[in-house]
Amino acid sequence: MKLKKRKNILFVRHFGVISNLGDKLISEATEEYLQELCKSENVNYRTASFIPYTQFGKSNIINLIKGFFFGIRQAYKADRIVVIGGNLIIPNNTKFSLCFFYYYILAKVFSAKFSTFGLGVSDSKGRRTWRSKLYQKALTGSDYIGVRDEHSVQALAKIISRNKAAESVRLSHDCAFLFRKKYFSGSGINGATAVIPINYYSATCNESVVSLSESEYVDFHVDLLTELKSQNLNPFLLCTDNGDVAFAEVINKGLNLKICTPQEVGLLFQQLDSVDVIAARMHGIIASLLSGNYVLGLNWQHKVKSLSEKKCLSFSCVDFEKENIPRLIDELTASTRSQICEENIEQLSDELNQALLTLIKL
Repeated sequence: MKLKKRKNILFVRHFGVISNLGDKLISEATEEYLQELCKSENVNYRTASFIPYTQFGKSNIINLIKGFFFGIRQAYKADRIVVIGGNLIIPNNTKFSLCFFYYYILAKVFSAKFSTFGLGVSDSKGRRTWRSKLYQKALTGSDYIGVRDEHSVQALAKIISRNKAAESVRLSHDCAFLFRKKYFSGSGINGATAVIPINYYSATCNESVVSLSESEYVDFHVDLLTELKSQNLNPFLLCTDNGDVAFAEVINKGLNLKICTPQEVGLLFQQLDSVDVIAARMHGIIASLLSGNYVLGLNWQHKVKSLSEKKCLSFSCVDFEKENIPRLIDELTASTRSQICEENIEQLSDELNQALLTLIKL
């Protein structure tokens, strides 16, 4: 009797030198789950970094060449290449569009099926560009396109045909929810409020959600932090992306608040233990939900608003307007507050598990 050949799948994800803890959340949560799933499903899996040089160090020509050939070696004899998670389909981002297309080309070269899972899609500003055409070519050649939110489904329709979207696109959740209840804490509130900001450039570079000028955007954060401080809500700034640290220092002038900049996932969850959270960064919000914290979102991108509207989450998400600051304070100090429970996290995880299992079995 012939033994059944094991399936070989290459999962492309963020790892290596990463400045964004959101990408690390996705990467570590996915890796832990894949180790269990692929073993039980008789699948050989390998990984490669979405931005090839990052697993060898910072950006330089030597690491780029190493990453390029490492990706080729990992893709050799793969039956399927799956690009996983992160906000990767960004029409105005040259690096992301080239990396996405690189793995699609490897799938063609080695006659492997090409799929995506848990992707975020940003809406484009302005006209279609050559970057959009690269995404369109790769996605049209995909047999399974998994996205993490409703907005991504709508945004994809501007890149690929509606017929292709109806045929291939599946809606799931963000891959970070694969952590399940690993970091969920029931130890209560410690009386502090973590504010997770996002710098002005990132908040306005892609989607027309934030309408404030840079000075108005700074003032919003200063006023929010000042009000939190005056209400004895013990605010501190928690940066989940290195690009937000300089902005945190600007809005902290004169307030002398603590600024925390954890570089690893475990340290992030330590900082989030039993605090209230006001957050703009999407994965700062997700990590806070995974911790079981009370969360208020700041709407800087469609993905954050879409996340807040999931039935099993339903946290408040407000626009960057000064008149919304009293609302945030009122919600933080309300005597009755609804928080996410362990069953909600379990539900999100189970749905992701099933979606990933479906992909692997194709």
